[in-house]
Amino acid sequence: MALSLGISHGAAVAAPVVQQGGLIVVGSNVKCTVAMNDKNQGVSYTSAHCGSNGDRVTVKGAEGLTGTFIPSPLYRDEEDYTANDWAMVVWDDGVALGPNWLSGDTLISPGTTLTSKDRVCTYGGVTKAKRCGSFAARLGNTVFSTLPDGQAGDSGAPVWVEGKGMIGPYSGVSNISSSSGVRGLSRAVHPEDGRDYGSDDEIEVLKRWFHIDGPVVHTAKRPVETAANVGAQLGKRLDSLSSEDDSAVRGVLPVVLAIVLGVLVAAAPDIVSIVESWRSIAAARGQ
Repeated sequence: MALSLGISHGAAVAAPVVQQGGLIVVGSNVKCTVAMNDKNQGVSYTSAHCGSNGDRVTVKGAEGLTGTFIPSPLYRDEEDYTANDWAMVVWDDGVALGPNWLSGDTLISPGTTLTSKDRVCTYGGVTKAKRCGSFAARLGNTVFSTLPDGQAGDSGAPVWVEGKGMIGPYSGVSNISSSSGVRGLSRAVHPEDGRDYGSDDEIEVLKRWFHIDGPVVHTAKRPVETAANVGAQLGKRLDSLSSEDDSAVRGVLPVVLAIVLGVLVAAAPDIVSIVESWRSIAAARGQ
């Protein structure tokens, strides 16, 4: 008679893979999003402004997924410059790439005709939500759309046209300010080199779309997350805490400040959550 031992074996833990729409860390502290995986080439796409040539890349929250950052050779890291803002991550041997579950594997060529009826969508690694708009214009290999602004860390996120395929990495939002207010369009870049252009060319695209004449001020936002902008976020949070008329919160602020002073800049992304934890403890004690 066979003897049953009644041993239950748990399912094997799946090996980590590089996920489309997942977060990567470029260099020491720049957080961006994976736009698309190319399993045949062993590479992923993201934004060029996320790092410098040769930077090492890791996948946030997963050990062993490492690669090398290679931006477009035509990209220039200059203020308000947005042309050819795409990069590859060449993954080390053995790194597994997940499916392109958001956009599918089809890459739209820069010559594909798009209209305002085309629905353009994105999914940021920090926002963690699908958001959509419509096609607006094209300049070189950059596609402009009415997508909403992303959060810090959403740079490089996938941007695709529903029913047609992938455009490329999310690059940010370009704004023009005039007497009528601030108007802006989001950028996505085909992951191949295209013609160069400057801020004056981009201004003309925006003025034409929004039917604005006269002088404007142009800015190009890049939603990357670094220790510096996390520190700014922390400063705003501390200001809001210190303005609250709550003795328990005021009592815990010196502790929070001591923590801030003792933590290295590289740990800045964790400080905001530490502040919130101390605040919760203080509130509980004050009840």
